[in-house]
Amino acid sequence: MSLEISYKFGKNYHLKNKKEIDRVFKNGKKRIMNDVIIFFNHSAAFKYAVGFKKHKFKATEKNYIKRKIKEYLRFNKFSLKNFSCVIVILKYPLSFQPLYDSLNFLIN
Repeated sequence: MSLEISYKFGKNYHLKNKKEIDRVFKNGKKRIMNDVIIFFNHSAAFKYAVGFKKHKFKATEKNYIKRKIKEYLRFNKFSLKNFSCVIVILKYPLSFQPLYDSLNFLIN
């Protein structure tokens, strides 16, 4: 019998409800790092949403950044803190390492 670790990162990690997102903005705390703003609020389980500064990105750039963030969170899902968070990207990263350094805040 082998122990398998599942790295699936389904839709149950997405913060979709408008009321929950507004609660994170209103009652949560804010952390600014490397052209990334993270709004976070303690909750029962980890959930996230990604937002962008208006009129700053093309759709392909937004999707690429969202995929990179999701992949980073998927690989580190076993050490994520219990936060509801909204990640706001202000500027397209020239390198994704500073973005990952900013996201390290969400990991224990």
